[in-house]
Amino acid sequence: MKENNAFALFTSENGRQKEKISLLQQFLMAYDDTGSDFYREGIREYEKRRVGYNKWLDGRAKDDKALFASSLYRFSYLPDIAWTGSEKERLLSLIGHYFDGIDFNDPVITRTSQLNEWMNGYVNLHGQMATSVALRDSLLPAAAKKAIETAKTGHPQVYGWMVDYFYRGFESNDLPQGMKVLEPYLNDPACPTTKRMEIERRLKGMETLLPGVVAPDFVLNNSDNIPVRLSEFTKGSGYILLLFWSADCSHCAETVKTLYPGHLNLRSAENLSNRHQPR
Repeated sequence: MKENNAFALFTSENGRQKEKISLLQQFLMAYDDTGSDFYREGIREYEKRRVGYNKWLDGRAKDDKALFASSLYRFSYLPDIAWTGSEKERLLSLIGHYFDGIDFNDPVITRTSQLNEWMNGYVNLHGQMATSVALRDSLLPAAAKKAIETAKTGHPQVYGWMVDYFYRGFESNDLPQGMKVLEPYLNDPACPTTKRMEIERRLKGMETLLPGVVAPDFVLNNSDNIPVRLSEFTKGSGYILLLFWSADCSHCAETVKTLYPGHLNLRSAENLSNRHQPR
């Protein structure tokens, strides 16, 4: 309850604090006469409000430091922007300072939906610069590399999360250039991506499966969608062969095709043995 109340209060105050600053930022980002007194006055007003806002943000984070919610406040941080130059140069400055206010040493941020939304904002800024599909396909891998390299300097959990984030995006959008950029990070033992952690968990489990050790019991549904336990097949049996395969896997299908005649022979031998059991 305390967490919810703190975050609700922050959200309400933050909306009021940031409303006018956001309008000023939008105006300054798009204004065409950057040499005018009007534009320079807008910059002075924005900077005054931005500095004051960030101080307020720091104070709220400090006051609520003991709460999980305080980790979310920094996603609202307003970075410094170089207002000189063209609209593109201003956008590049915003992108260049996008990560300034985030503590990548705090693994708690990976447990928030705000991190995903915040990173979507980062990607969308690059999308604004893409005037063609080819340009987009070159900008996004570069954006990924910068974000991952920044996260790499922080907590390993944040590093792994960042690689996972771009992996999902590049995979779903079929972007081979992006996947190529991710290769060194996916192969980095110090990068705990979801896939790496799952593989390591399985390998650790396999270390306990030694000859003579009873296999861990588990439940799966059979072809009739009825749950069955491995232990149900071990009663009175010797060895059991388990084959996990997929119908769209060609070498899996070859393995099943090879094993099936042996399965039929074993069943025939078992049936013959049962018919000749003394009564």
